[in-house]
Amino acid sequence: MKSKHGNFLLVPGKDCLEKENILLRTDADFLDAELRKEGTCDSRFVLLGISESVGPLANYGRSGAEHAFHAFLSFFRKMPRRTLPLSFLGCIEFIGPKELSPTAASEMVIELDDFVLSVLHALVKPNQIPMVVGGGHNNALPLIRWANSVHKELSVVNIDAHTDCRPTENRHSGNSFSTAIEEGSLKDYSVLGLHQESLSDAMVSFMKQNAIFYTCYEEYLMQRRMFIDDYKHVSEGRRIGLEVDLDCIANMPSSAESPSGWRLDDIRRLLLGVNPEEVLYLHLTEAAPISEQEKRHVGKSLSYLCFDFLNPTE
Repeated sequence: MKSKHGNFLLVPGKDCLEKENILLRTDADFLDAELRKEGTCDSRFVLLGISESVGPLANYGRSGAEHAFHAFLSFFRKMPRRTLPLSFLGCIEFIGPKELSPTAASEMVIELDDFVLSVLHALVKPNQIPMVVGGGHNNALPLIRWANSVHKELSVVNIDAHTDCRPTENRHSGNSFSTAIEEGSLKDYSVLGLHQESLSDAMVSFMKQNAIFYTCYEEYLMQRRMFIDDYKHVSEGRRIGLEVDLDCIANMPSSAESPSGWRLDDIRRLLLGVNPEEVLYLHLTEAAPISEQEKRHVGKSLSYLCFDFLNPTE
């Protein structure tokens, strides 16, 4: 399955597992076997990888988001086997030209928007919960479009250092939510943990005009707010799309890496307390590992987050 102009390809789950040259001990039972299982098309959760960085590049950011999903998969499949209500759909891979200008990358984001949406409509049933891992935050837009068309009355909660509500003239990783708001596919949007240094007067004005609820990370640093309480406030009584931009985690190799932010364990605690039945989709995005050490860091971090979501404590 390819995108309209042939720049993106959906690689089925089994082919992804075969493609990765991973050595597994023969004396242990791993999640790898669970991911290979036949007849899981009706699983409650479906895993979809996206390996691209055209969105961040169109936003004048760094590459690396194309490596996040495979870094994740190399660790996730080696976790001890448990029976999970999960099927592995595969991974959307970028197969276009290696060198891209921001303008060319922006055009490919539009192609990717349409392709991700078509994959979701073709392979995900209305009662299933997609877990989308990797790529840029540009992929929030097709996820929102899918959830809105299937479920209606969509609310989105974004754990992020940035609003991703920048002007919509050109598509990139920084304007998925403003695009969704302008086109009417997103009417209830909340952002938790914005970094004050990322907020302009124009952005604050946009959020007020569109009744966007937001908190700043500095408020949590000063202990003026409680993260879990704010999450419950914006999610209670709603079916939500849950976005976690890994830029929000301090020192995480990501597209806009920062020395300041949540600890990984703060985000783990959130996902362990989430009721998956109240979530329409989970999107773990913007991790951008380059070196082998960064890939190990990102791979294990994303594996913990996915496993926490699948195994809540409440």
